[in-house]
Amino acid sequence: MERTGMALDRACWDRLADRLRKDQEAAANELLQQLGETAATINLNSQRQILEALRRVGVSHAPGAQQRPPPRPAAAAAAAPAAAAAAAAAAAAAGELGPHTLTETGDETLSRLSHFPAVAALRNFRKASKAVSAFVERLPKHINPKTGRIHAQLHQCGAGSGRFSCDSPNLQQIPREASFRRCFVPAAPLPLQQQGLSSAAAAAAAAAAAAAAGRAGGRGEVAGQAGPAAAAAGAAAAAAAAASPAAADGAAPEKWKYVIADFSQIELRIAADIAGDERMIEAYQKGRDLHRLTASLLLSKPEAQLTKADRQLAKAVNFGLIYGISVPRFREYALSAYGVSLTLPEAQKFHSNFFKHYKGITRWHQQQKRQMPLETRTRSGRRARFDSFSFTKALNYPVQGTSADITKESLALLLLRLPQVRGQLVMCVHDEIIVQLPEQQQQQGLDLLLSTMKEAGSLFLRRVPCEAEGRVGDSWADKP
Repeated sequence: MERTGMALDRACWDRLADRLRKDQEAAANELLQQLGETAATINLNSQRQILEALRRVGVSHAPGAQQRPPPRPAAAAAAAPAAAAAAAAAAAAAGELGPHTLTETGDETLSRLSHFPAVAALRNFRKASKAVSAFVERLPKHINPKTGRIHAQLHQCGAGSGRFSCDSPNLQQIPREASFRRCFVPAAPLPLQQQGLSSAAAAAAAAAAAAAAGRAGGRGEVAGQAGPAAAAAGAAAAAAAAASPAAADGAAPEKWKYVIADFSQIELRIAADIAGDERMIEAYQKGRDLHRLTASLLLSKPEAQLTKADRQLAKAVNFGLIYGISVPRFREYALSAYGVSLTLPEAQKFHSNFFKHYKGITRWHQQQKRQMPLETRTRSGRRARFDSFSFTKALNYPVQGTSADITKESLALLLLRLPQVRGQLVMCVHDEIIVQLPEQQQQQGLDLLLSTMKEAGSLFLRRVPCEAEGRVGDSWADKP
């Protein structure tokens, strides 16, 4: 994946950059208006100045607090700098004495205060500014001048769970919005020398692939072929990957496609399997949508009458509560991650009902609290040790770690199989895998990708089927 790299459509990116800079300017003007400031009276990137300005317009944690009308910008600009600074310091000092006073402007805090227009404007400004500084300005600097592609660094166990981490740049953090991802496009394989590989390195890669295929052949149920045959296939795979056929002289350039797939509700499936929750297991065995089932149970509504909002609520419940978060934290998580606003009594009711309906999850949680393990393992046997017991880590690591195991098993199998369709691994973002291949191989490649991912999951899940969803596209935006 590092050698293959990702191609960036510069024309598409430049158009996006122009729009994002305009968005940043508009967001800054809206924030200044909400705070009653001008560009001359406040630095919007100063945490201290922003905190003081928010306090002046009445932003606080007090129940029922409302934003006050901002001071007139002209009056603020006319104030002497020294006097303004002294007044701000006095206001801040006085405010710090109150139990509901705003004391910091981190996003976790601001997410609970987004009903204040000034806070909403601040979060929007920061999002727009990050899009410009972290992506628009930095990403083109990582384009390799020889290959014309971005070759990020992937770290095998960079995350504590065993998932990949990525840097230089972190392509895993590219926003999900289609406007960003449509700029990443498939491209024909690079010549071997352009990828920085010598002929000797190519031969070594072929030998390594042959050896890996031989090992996989020993697990016939995984690789689907005997050891010697697998070794031969591995050697052929490496050779094919190293030098895919070029278009004949005078022929039109070959068109390439992305094939993108991700695992369906993989963490919920793993949690259900580990916990032995019969209701969840039965739902997955019957091919039901667990989010719709949860919404039906929590709201006492037939599934046919559920709305998109009901399912969104259920997603917050399912993904939040399998990891044992508290009622107040669940309320915050539902709002920040899914845009679901709940009162504290509503959050308490959904929290209680979830564990009432999913008894296997309840037993699993109770077992962890009772045993207080300092060591836990994924389904592959990969181990994590903790200095002290952590309830959330005891639940989180086996699930997310097993998800990482399944993804990496998929990648290992695909490395051997993709040469059949002249495909290349491009990127892995948690439970999503991106492959590129020639247009004429797109359906065969999609079928291969999905079947391989399902096969990998079946090696780790005992009672719950593993499912994956995918599609073919002309850019990263064309994901399922």
